[in-house]
Amino acid sequence: LNPHSFYVSRMDKSFFNEISKSNNVFIDGIGIYVFVVLKNIFSSKNIKRITGFDFFQFFLNNSYNKKIFFLGSSKKNLNKIKQNILLENPTCKVFTYSPSFKEEFTNKDLIKFAKKINRADPDILFLGLGAPKQEKIAIRISEKTKVKNIAPIGAVFDYYANNPTFILFLMRFFWLEWIYRLFVKPRVWKRIVEYFIVFLFMIFF
Repeated sequence: LNPHSFYVSRMDKSFFNEISKSNNVFIDGIGIYVFVVLKNIFSSKNIKRITGFDFFQFFLNNSYNKKIFFLGSSKKNLNKIKQNILLENPTCKVFTYSPSFKEEFTNKDLIKFAKKINRADPDILFLGLGAPKQEKIAIRISEKTKVKNIAPIGAVFDYYANNPTFILFLMRFFWLEWIYRLFVKPRVWKRIVEYFIVFLFMIFF
């Protein structure tokens, strides 16, 4: 969850229900992390922030001879992701599919996705279709495929396709990767700023 997906989960009941079915919901956005830490400041809970990039990199670094499927993004990005993975971990087998952009995928679309995924029989399926669409699709895809691990990681597709730089890792260290994203994808600035302000009002009240 990040401030944007937190807001959407409060406005979109179906999205809230889908993430509630998930086995693991990680704290991704820094706004969520700070809020949860402050809320539990007097408790003994060990609260950790695990971003989509952290999860993806951990899986990649600890995978031997695994099959990975990427659903989403552009063909250009997917080709770059495949090249980068095979350089970093050549034992992995990478499968990709770039669907046409749609606000909402039909059941016919999902059946098509499921056939491609089942044919590849991956160990993990990464989704990069944007929230809340990717989280909703994760649940629907899980009902039509044999894949046991599905992770919606969105912007990680863009980060990894563009060869993670030292600047990205430095900004991540200082919890400023959202600024990096503004430079990589300027069109998201409005969403980031708008939803963070709304998020602050929501947690205040």
